[in-house]
Amino acid sequence: DIVVNILTDDVFDDTKTLILTLESASNADGDVAIGRGGTEFLREAVINIANVDCGVDAIEGGYSSVTTDYFLPNTACDGTTGAVMSTGTLNVVSAVAPFSFTFSDWGFGTYEECYGNPAANWGTLEITYCSGVVATTGIDNYDDEGWEIAIIDQSGPALTIGWSNDYGEYGTTVLTRDDGADWPAMSN
Repeated sequence: DIVVNILTDDVFDDTKTLILTLESASNADGDVAIGRGGTEFLREAVINIANVDCGVDAIEGGYSSVTTDYFLPNTACDGTTGAVMSTGTLNVVSAVAPFSFTFSDWGFGTYEECYGNPAANWGTLEITYCSGVVATTGIDNYDDEGWEIAIIDQSGPALTIGWSNDYGEYGTTVLTRDDGADWPAMSN
């Protein structure tokens, strides 16, 4: 066995290929046929090395948000009729794991609007953000799984996302960075 240790350098690299070729072998008795029975088989090993670095883009901070086209638990929340709500500031904070973050309000104002109060907490919901790719993990405190965030559009400091969960809640939210900086390139 040959052990290959991959070192991190905080720079995203595409997948690399390492090809090891055994050219010859010998022992105390002299040359040894390589491969199975001296044939060409198993003379070469191909190792694909996936990226082990996420790269660093700061996404922590404050965001103002506007949510439209949101779910309909009752007539007060009929987002399908063009209801728009401004939800003030939404903070994204670092989670415990590197490159994992959580929103202070995963409902982007809709829980307060539709249910009369914000969620008590958001359970273990996190977004992972690695080299421009966004994914969601965890469950909320209501045991709802399947939270998804889809990147719809990016324009400077504004990011439009579609979000949903398995409970049937959804919406379209525009997050605008309070610091005015452009969002880094993101995709799903």
